[in-house]
Amino acid sequence: IKEHKVISITRGLIKKVAEPEIKLKSNIKFNDTNLKKVQSLKKKYNLVMIAPTANWIGKIWPVERYFDLIVDLKKKSIFKKTIFIFVGPSSEAKWVGKIINSRKSYIYNLFGNSSLIEIFHIMKECMLFIGNDSGLMHMASLAKVKTIGLFGPSDKVIYGPWGKGNLTISSPKSPDDLMGYKGFSSKDCGSLMIDLETNEVLKRITNFFKN
Repeated sequence: IKEHKVISITRGLIKKVAEPEIKLKSNIKFNDTNLKKVQSLKKKYNLVMIAPTANWIGKIWPVERYFDLIVDLKKKSIFKKTIFIFVGPSSEAKWVGKIINSRKSYIYNLFGNSSLIEIFHIMKECMLFIGNDSGLMHMASLAKVKTIGLFGPSDKVIYGPWGKGNLTISSPKSPDDLMGYKGFSSKDCGSLMIDLETNEVLKRITNFFKN
């Protein structure tokens, strides 16, 4: 029987399921310049964090679809007054050039411009996180932000965002469909999220907020 990693790991260690959490000492100092800017934006806008990259190309939903998604979300009444904050390491900024260079007033680019500890604090200012299966996605769920994770080659049952009130949106193809064939190479595969259409993600997110 499949079970979430949190369950299998904590049960194995302490014989019961333990809720994971991130605790930061209040006296930890960090550069909070971007956090202050985000807090100022929050006075006028809703904030949504987007993490469009991951540690492996196979898990990355095509970046141009993230761009199309936020353009379409912006047309919805609930997202009309929204700033979309894009985050990720500077080493992955090359994958999001179209987004960063779009000059849309509702895109706030923090790629490579913030430490993890500052990003964690910024997450807590956001009403929603949308991203691929990645460390940032798991951090968002532990920051108690409503988290939407996009999945393809990784199993959403095992690796989905932990906690109630979160959502996984997965490719119509299972991980076995995507990777379980002779000759599969993780180094040469490219994105394995191609079958997850933008309209499907838009519909699921819209219904998520309606309900």
